[in-house]
Amino acid sequence: MQADATTSPELPAFLGLGSGRPKTGADLEWMLGYGVWSVQFASGDLFALRCFPSAGLGGFTSLWHQAPDLTWRMYIASDTPDAACPRYFGSAVASAEPAVIDLEWETPHDLRIRAHRRHMIDLDWHVGIRSSWRTRMLNAASRRLPEGAWRWPVLPSVMGELATRVLDLGAMNLVGQMPNGQRFWINPRKVFLIERSAAVLDGQDLGPMANPQRVVFLGDYALPKRPIFAVGDAYAEPTEGPIAGGLPGAVAGDRELLSKYVCHRVVDRVLDASRNGTFGGDEVFAIVLFADLSGFTGLSERFDPERVIAILNRNLHAIVETIFRY
Repeated sequence: MQADATTSPELPAFLGLGSGRPKTGADLEWMLGYGVWSVQFASGDLFALRCFPSAGLGGFTSLWHQAPDLTWRMYIASDTPDAACPRYFGSAVASAEPAVIDLEWETPHDLRIRAHRRHMIDLDWHVGIRSSWRTRMLNAASRRLPEGAWRWPVLPSVMGELATRVLDLGAMNLVGQMPNGQRFWINPRKVFLIERSAAVLDGQDLGPMANPQRVVFLGDYALPKRPIFAVGDAYAEPTEGPIAGGLPGAVAGDRELLSKYVCHRVVDRVLDASRNGTFGGDEVFAIVLFADLSGFTGLSERFDPERVIAILNRNLHAIVETIFRY
């Protein structure tokens, strides 16, 4: 199964969730799929995954990354990126970018996540899930509840409190308000523990999972201190007019343009300075690379401009990729 910047994968049959629209009983924004709630590593990096192949506003896959400096970034694979996670969490993240995201279930208990965005992220992440007597108890209770009880926030609120206590999650708010102001509730029909996880980010091993990890909040939405995997559906109350707190279109366009030429750390600083009116200078230690193409003058005289540009771009791509990574 693969997801790239314009597609979202199918929901694996072995997860047993179906693929149609949930019976919400109301005009709500809805999503159906699965996710790694969050995993934090010894490096301080935190990752989360949301895969909703079936959704009212368009299916999507989102990769969330909180860096050790606590900056949030989201990477989206979707035909309708404006309807994905940045719609709900955009005001709490530094950037949201389209990316190639590849999801591969190597076994029903082993998920491999690979994400790539030119000079922004290069991730190879493995997640291993398992059941325990506690998760089996919660999943059995979920199956026995009437379907109609899940259509409104009361039951998810109670189940969130129960899961928090039974699994020692620190916090797992299944009902609340997202950073953009919309009210949400989540129905995890099945939960599993994440017993192992490893990740390589931009060529660097992130080390073992942190245990326990810290509880992280985005609005009322909580990423618990214990890494878990969930399968289920989620809802948000519809809104009228523009969504509050999303990434402004002009800023997103500027970021997209600048990111083609400048690494994301510099892009963030430039855009922040632009918004705050604090353009200035910094005295830093830097390494400068000078590169020349042997015989370029003669080459440019022999070939038409289009071919010369193609040669330059090919060489710049190889050089810039390496510089941005290191």
